[in-house]
Amino acid sequence: MKVNELRIGNIVFVNEDVKRELEEEEYLHCHFDVTSIKDDEVGIYTYPEKVSHIEYNIKDGNLVEIIPISLDNNWKKRFGFISEDFEMWYFDENHDMYFIGNEFWFRGTCLRLIEFVHQLQNLYFCLVGEELVLQD
Repeated sequence: MKVNELRIGNIVFVNEDVKRELEEEEYLHCHFDVTSIKDDEVGIYTYPEKVSHIEYNIKDGNLVEIIPISLDNNWKKRFGFISEDFEMWYFDENHDMYFIGNEFWFRGTCLRLIEFVHQLQNLYFCLVGEELVLQD
């Protein structure tokens, strides 16, 4: 994963090697919050308990231990998007912000295809100026 795609607060997974190193059953299925981004490392906490802080070195702008989370309908729902047909997902009652499949639309304009959770978090912050938080 490219480090320049991350912001503090982004939600990510860790790769299988890291899961094996953690060896704790509770960490195998949880996701992590990015808590710090420095010149040579990125820090993450387990989410939502924030009991384990881990730092990873950046190598040539990449993080091999941290992987993006695919944006699926479950994640859309967790962020507060609502759907009646599982094809269109609305965020607000005015329908200014919505998905058709994984195309993100804002005020009638398709802005981009969103593949990963952190991409949605970053775009939402750019458009609204607030963090997109989990509703569960």
